[in-house]
Amino acid sequence: MKRYYELLKKWCDKLIQCQITELKDPAFYGGILCPACSLIHGRIGDSVYPLTAMYDYSGDEKYLNAAKLAVEWSEANVARKTGGYFNDKAHTWMGISVFSALSFGETLLYHGDCLDTETKEKWMNIFIRLSDFVCSFFGGGANSKCKTNVNYHSSTAAALALAYKLTGNEIYKQNAYECAEYSKTFFTEDGLLFGESKGFDIGYNVEESLPALVLFAHYMNDEEYLDFAADKFKTHIEFMIPDGGWDNSWGSRANKWTYWGSRTSDGCQTALSVLAKKDPIFAEAAERSFNMYEKCSSNGFLYGGYMYIEANEEPCTHHSFCHAKSLCAMIDNGFVYENPTALPRDEEYGLKSFPSARVNLIAKGDFRATVSNSNVVSYPGAATTGGTMTLLWHKKVGPVFAASMADYQMAEPRNMQYSRHINHMECTSLRIKDGRFESVNETAASISASSEGENIAVSVCGKLKNLSFDANGGYELKYVFGKDSIEISAKSEKGGRFIIPLICTHSEEIVQDGKTTVIHKDGADIVLESESPIIFDTKAPKRNFNVVGGFLTAPLYIDMKPDEVVSFTVTVK
Repeated sequence: MKRYYELLKKWCDKLIQCQITELKDPAFYGGILCPACSLIHGRIGDSVYPLTAMYDYSGDEKYLNAAKLAVEWSEANVARKTGGYFNDKAHTWMGISVFSALSFGETLLYHGDCLDTETKEKWMNIFIRLSDFVCSFFGGGANSKCKTNVNYHSSTAAALALAYKLTGNEIYKQNAYECAEYSKTFFTEDGLLFGESKGFDIGYNVEESLPALVLFAHYMNDEEYLDFAADKFKTHIEFMIPDGGWDNSWGSRANKWTYWGSRTSDGCQTALSVLAKKDPIFAEAAERSFNMYEKCSSNGFLYGGYMYIEANEEPCTHHSFCHAKSLCAMIDNGFVYENPTALPRDEEYGLKSFPSARVNLIAKGDFRATVSNSNVVSYPGAATTGGTMTLLWHKKVGPVFAASMADYQMAEPRNMQYSRHINHMECTSLRIKDGRFESVNETAASISASSEGENIAVSVCGKLKNLSFDANGGYELKYVFGKDSIEISAKSEKGGRFIIPLICTHSEEIVQDGKTTVIHKDGADIVLESESPIIFDTKAPKRNFNVVGGFLTAPLYIDMKPDEVVSFTVTVK
């Protein structure tokens, strides 16, 4: 537990350093300035939970003072007469009030006794006001007047269950159950949760929706529902990468993918620390996710991936003030990691398919891969589709390929991050490209996956499309997974380029010799072998970076003639 406390303290101390106290104007006073976005995120009031928890744990009043200031800033700047909070001062979406309600409720439930009477009463009044707003805004379950992404409905179930626990008001209980039952209707036969922009999103599912359903059951002391939520969460753990990252390379809201989860959600440990007593797999997932938090943290900030610092990109405060809540949950729930166990992707199981999401997982030898054929794109360019190998990971070197958005657009300007150094972030997906037409924009590709002797083969056929989904000739992709190597081949009716954005830091050397390209990694080499020349694009930057996933990649490609099959083999030695 000491490690969880120490990381929480670092994050909270840095938030306090970023808090504005010199300017007494209410528009600024108490706000927390984000170094990546150069603004005050509207949800900084959610830090009331981790900051108050730190005060309770340590007795240091600087944390309580910072919590009070953050609440005052929120009340002065984003609180509305209707009772809820705006997303921020430039965006009128009020659904985020449900997360604020949860933060105040958890503060009062776990740390209310450390508060002076005046502060406790004031925060309870804010909590009830927010809960009443959430009840009217999202309540009613299937009859809710606001139909939006599923994470809001499941979070409402949790927030109102907590409101019932703290107040005994039966209206909260009724609406909590209605929202929980409505959330149940979004699960598919294979156990995945859909409903994020009408699609599947692992980041939101494991860090927001499923934790909320677990909290609902936990606060209601409903063991039957807790078992249901645990079963669904176990299915989603199939998408945890062995190093503790979450594979949202293919999600419908991958625009907010960070390697450890999703930019503005609260963290998986909120649920996993509750479920840990049911099955050691939950404790294992919680611990590995925490380890990834540690790997991606530096100088008191949680970065969106572990290559941000080398890419000279700033950290966003949204990451730490949201995910600090999950560290509090680990501590407040008395989480203890004692019995290491295997996670699904640790094992070499061959092929697993999730037909509802049109995604295939491959575990062959030391390789772990994801091939996505999703047909849901929340907006043009938002996700990578078309039978793309959205993730390739190896036990010795970690991520080899990781997809980003097909085209980086700030669909949620204050919930996403600009690059401070790149005018246009290059797509980091393995793909076929012919001008503006690319395989990653195809939402109607056909895909087949099967065993071929000792190998696993995935074959894809589709049309190259632009961001308006206009087609410009067919393409084919094939991935053949052997125990020690992967052969990747491509064909384009009209030719183009086969883009090979291999993950590679600035310090990792790339050596080319004839048909072989070698990337020297710490402890192993990635070797690409091809009959066609693999070109290291000297006109491009030496490395590209994309904030989605947070990886640096090398600008490698193979030129393609019309209807010519090109291929390369990947091995790690």
